[in-house]
Amino acid sequence: MQRIRYSTFLLLIAALGWMALPQASNAQIGVVGGFNFESLDDLSSENTSANFESSTGYHVGLAYTRDFAVLGVRLSGIYRRVGEYEFANFEGGSESFSLSTIEVPLDLKYRLALPLVTPYAMAGPQVSFPIGEDELDDSLEDINLSGNVGAGVEFNLGGVRLAPELRYEFGVTSIFSDDLEVLGNDVNVNDPKLSAFSIRLHLFF
Repeated sequence: MQRIRYSTFLLLIAALGWMALPQASNAQIGVVGGFNFESLDDLSSENTSANFESSTGYHVGLAYTRDFAVLGVRLSGIYRRVGEYEFANFEGGSESFSLSTIEVPLDLKYRLALPLVTPYAMAGPQVSFPIGEDELDDSLEDINLSGNVGAGVEFNLGGVRLAPELRYEFGVTSIFSDDLEVLGNDVNVNDPKLSAFSIRLHLFF
């Protein structure tokens, strides 16, 4: 399953590169990175509890952007480290499983052109491919849907564009398809959805 998700990510990177080859004057490809501050429900059962830990994660990837006057569109392929679940039972056993995603957000921007900077607001859908370890991965959905809203500022530095951005992702569908069995106990996943605030920096060439 993880091979399928990584293959999808590689295909997206290839597509981003292909779109940028016949590059229009208002289109650029670049890199993106930042930190995400996660909000994800704990899991529980009669004999086992799971706390969501490491709520501060990171993300890196590639992005393609194209502007049309006051409007713009941006497609990205991003690897995001979400955090980990720490499972413990009443017999003293414990086990941790990491959670990551491969994300494909499509951002629609409304831009306000000023002499030196270009503030903008953005919103759009996102398709994600959750990745977990062992038992956790077996219970994850293949595809997760989210929405994004945010705002940022573009600085044009002689052909290089720098765009810091603050954004909020809100989950639409659950990341889990089934309950888990960890440490010999069934765990109710409680239909958790990925939600996070992110600080992101885009650098376009």
